[in-house]
Amino acid sequence: MPTTDPLTGASIPLNSDAPDGPGQIKAAVFGVSDNTIPYFTSTALRDSAYSTWVAQGGVMRNSLLCAVGTTLYRTISGGSTWTPIIVDYENRMANARREVNTGSFPNNAWTTFGSNTDWIETDPNGMHANGGTITAVWTGWYLLTGIIWYNSHNTGVRGLGFTPSAGADIGEGAGNFLRVDYRAAIQGGDDTICNGSWVTPLTAGATVTLTGFQNSGALMAINHVAIAAVYLGPNT
Repeated sequence: MPTTDPLTGASIPLNSDAPDGPGQIKAAVFGVSDNTIPYFTSTALRDSAYSTWVAQGGVMRNSLLCAVGTTLYRTISGGSTWTPIIVDYENRMANARREVNTGSFPNNAWTTFGSNTDWIETDPNGMHANGGTITAVWTGWYLLTGIIWYNSHNTGVRGLGFTPSAGADIGEGAGNFLRVDYRAAIQGGDDTICNGSWVTPLTAGATVTLTGFQNSGALMAINHVAIAAVYLGPNT
């Protein structure tokens, strides 16, 4: 018998190193507290699950796995607790944009889009809350992206940021807005477009609102605005 895997070169354990099949399986299962996995709510259920699993040919090297709903639990051989391994999730996305009746921003003030008029959205998961606001539906990591298209003006700067709900910390302290784009106005009669993205953890129920800034010296029209969010996965 070769002592290394011919494909990977990894060492192959000797027969004497192999676990005692059913004996170690039983010791591992019965050494775990009944209620640390939701499925095992009683000793009888645990015993029945173990017996069924062994009867179906279950084997073990270093750990045991148990799926409960969308969570996979693992216990290392000889351990006494089950550790969740989240394996069943997918990216979830939402976007919203406003291209007509977009409104105007006051001079020299960071301003949000509170109105829900004329927003077009693609939001299968319920993340677009209102206006330029996105709500975190799940706790985990999010990619946020925003665009604000300012009307032509030669004076001042233009900005874009994200304002979180109270208690949500997305980069500049809990509840503080995060500036992701800040630039001088484009000269020569062209419009100025600000855009930016940010990856941040959010707790389910927290909100983030697209926020803009301009200091042209007067009220300024906005020609287009958009916000998008992608849920990337759990915060583990």
